[in-house]
Amino acid sequence: PPMASTLESLPLLPTTIGTTAHHPKNHNHNPSILLLEKCNSIKELRQIHAQFTRNKEHYQAKTFAWHTIIRCYARWNDPRAAAAVYVDMLNNGLRPDNYTFPFVLKAFHRELALDCGKEFHVQIIKYGKDSFSFVQNALIHMYSGCGSLDDARLLLDKSPERDAIAWNPMIAGYIKGKKYEEALSLFSFMNQRFY
Repeated sequence: PPMASTLESLPLLPTTIGTTAHHPKNHNHNPSILLLEKCNSIKELRQIHAQFTRNKEHYQAKTFAWHTIIRCYARWNDPRAAAAVYVDMLNNGLRPDNYTFPFVLKAFHRELALDCGKEFHVQIIKYGKDSFSFVQNALIHMYSGCGSLDDARLLLDKSPERDAIAWNPMIAGYIKGKKYEEALSLFSFMNQRFY
């Protein structure tokens, strides 16, 4: 699916959004939400999302449903819609959990999305989710995919749990940025550490 030509109209997220809802423990895997995973077009996704929005009181306490919609918009390279669903989730009283941000960050993996990705990094810190390894890995992936290699490397170096999942997007970012020596050096270091 094609990437939106510009993200200039995507508003930066306010860092003072507050929520009061609790984290639900029971995720009902409703068939209409599972249909989202089977969407063959962005048009189908928007239709199912619209149906979800009309019936959101049914899904209001289920972060699984919101995550699924965010993940699908990310898969279809629509970061504006993924961000809008995140804001809608907050406005409906749900707090982001450990899984929310990796799904959102997946939408922001191109150079045009770096500013928005940084805003989500602020949200991650605000909600205290920056210490989870899969959130850190998603941040490293987002920064390296956006070409912000210094930010990605800083996160990698500070990460207490550096694993192959964190190293691979860093190496790919170096290659994409034509920093072949850094990529080879990091790859060699990773091989020594893990093998």
